[in-house]
Amino acid sequence: MNGHLKKLAAALLLSLAALSARAGGKIAVTYITPPLNVPSMVEKRLGLFAKHFGRPVEYVVLRNGPEQAHALAAGDVQFLPATGSTSVFLSVANGAPFRILGIFARSPRSFKILAPKDSPLARPEDLRGKTVAGPRGTILHELLALWLAEAGMTVKDVNFVSMNVPAAAAALAAGRIDVALVTGAPAWRMARAGYAVLRDGDGLVGGEVLSVTTEAMLRDHPDLVEKFLAARRETLQWIADHRDEAVRIAAEELDLNPEDVEAQLPLYDFSMEITPADAAGLQRTADFMAAQGMMERPIDVRSLFAAPRP
Repeated sequence: MNGHLKKLAAALLLSLAALSARAGGKIAVTYITPPLNVPSMVEKRLGLFAKHFGRPVEYVVLRNGPEQAHALAAGDVQFLPATGSTSVFLSVANGAPFRILGIFARSPRSFKILAPKDSPLARPEDLRGKTVAGPRGTILHELLALWLAEAGMTVKDVNFVSMNVPAAAAALAAGRIDVALVTGAPAWRMARAGYAVLRDGDGLVGGEVLSVTTEAMLRDHPDLVEKFLAARRETLQWIADHRDEAVRIAAEELDLNPEDVEAQLPLYDFSMEITPADAAGLQRTADFMAAQGMMERPIDVRSLFAAPRP
């Protein structure tokens, strides 16, 4: 078990106490804006979580999946409105009692493997020995692994450097790496500027971003879970009824032109319900991770689906 997972396991011992301490006061949720998390930006601007919880809400900015999982396990946050499926599965496989409340977004085409404009790289086998940078334990990491697997390769066959999306994009632009794993606005901008898109997630990953809480929260505070879901539903309805305003909010949060947000929105499906196709795709992801040795044990994804108990 690596250092992160040991810390996660230790954090689980503290989670119930931390949850109990917070249950009567402030609720903390993660706030993640990239790649184009329009519902999160709209919810925060309108204060819908606070409205439904009837108490203050703390927004915690954490940029990668392992940090988000650690914060949830430790009780530092009570909900992850938007987190990648890979980090959830890694945590569950190592004992984290997480439960999936629904889908936050699906956006397979927004996840891209990029190379310079004049790069000779084209096929997965071309990446052997090359330096590839991107965020470890994320959908982008999974996309790389799946694409390499088409050539009988694993991530161990490349020089993988873990860094966040902005850093990977900057490193590619500066010529310090051969390939970058990029999503959201940076990926869209770079593809539009002529960077080579070696592969996107279409047909390889579902690009599912999940809404997650803990088993303890679901068991002990089903009322708060239902209020969380009610806030999510109201957010999506508001976006449907006020699309132009939602686009303006996202543009302001991401420092984009509204036209740029409009151009990217078709890549995203924000509907909450877990469909049979979602369930099957998530299980394929978990099975692949286990087969590749990314998890210590296989998991049954459907056992993680939850609904608040009355």
